[in-house]
Amino acid sequence: MRLFKIPIIKKLLTPISLGFLTGERSLLGIDLGSHTLKILELSDKGLELVNFGMMTLPEGADLEDPEKDDLIISTIRKLIEQLNIKKTEVAVCLSIHHIIVKKIEIPFMEKEELDEGIIAEAEQHIPYNLQEVNLDYQILGRSSEDKMDILIAVAKKEVVERYMALFSEAGLRPYVIDAETIALVNAYETFYADRSSIVALIDIGASKINLIVLEDLFPIFNAEIPTGGKYLTRQIQDRFNMNYAQAESIKINGPSDNTLIQPLQDIFTLVINEWITKIKRTLRFFEENHPKAIDKLILSGGSSRIKGLTDLFYKEIKKPVSTFDPFKKLKYPSEKFDAAYLEYSVPQMPIALGLALRKMGEK
Repeated sequence: MRLFKIPIIKKLLTPISLGFLTGERSLLGIDLGSHTLKILELSDKGLELVNFGMMTLPEGADLEDPEKDDLIISTIRKLIEQLNIKKTEVAVCLSIHHIIVKKIEIPFMEKEELDEGIIAEAEQHIPYNLQEVNLDYQILGRSSEDKMDILIAVAKKEVVERYMALFSEAGLRPYVIDAETIALVNAYETFYADRSSIVALIDIGASKINLIVLEDLFPIFNAEIPTGGKYLTRQIQDRFNMNYAQAESIKINGPSDNTLIQPLQDIFTLVINEWITKIKRTLRFFEENHPKAIDKLILSGGSSRIKGLTDLFYKEIKKPVSTFDPFKKLKYPSEKFDAAYLEYSVPQMPIALGLALRKMGEK
């Protein structure tokens, strides 16, 4: 961290730069979700997949409970060992509710003045004592002759220190702590690079739906909706009076008892309609407060692979919908990776992919 001089963290946030063009070493991207751990490694030479794997967190693991960190650490170690990964420098991310990312406008100043100037400005935008946080920033450019736009990222020190300790205990070196939102944007920027459209990235995870609107590849709106795949599993669990593991299995694989097919379909329909209603309300709020409408939606996250979901989104929201797919640009050795596994896993790749795009030599 530049402002608070925590040397092991080089950046809390910076927009992606394609560092492989200058020979910089890539980082291991680790997306630690509330349900699944994803680890992804890219080649130092370009957009080629070197390693990828996922592992479900054990029952009882809780990202919000430091007392359960041993369960998470053991899972990280297991997956690293299973994938035979030797690299130890990693990029990880914080969820939106642990980090504040905000664009601010400040009077133009020279680089040597920025640290002190941004600290003074940040106090007006951050609801914490600045002595309790890690803060970093990125210069976006001039907004007028005497003003400049700055992107600031702020996270509480106790959260950053816990993540540092957690990954260090797993034998890794956290080199970058990024914002989950920015990792997703970085992946989109690299594999789509569509500046002409206003795009809504909708990541449907286990415990939340993260919605980011981009204009000219820059995030101009971000919302977190507290629902996701775990909510769907619990609805199945309650309806059929079974344990969570059984409900999760039925959600993914379908029931062996044919009499459960229609009731299960009814639960899916009910929950997905709830998701879509909340997403439509959020998109409507954005469009009512922005001069331009959203052009298209791109879905990601484990729960986005539900059969027919893109069709339902299109039917209800009336905008083009697709799922995130990096493989038009991302190459992989066919002798090493099973194409069917990658096709199944791709909805859960984007955040880990955005993290793995980070480079050790980024400035």
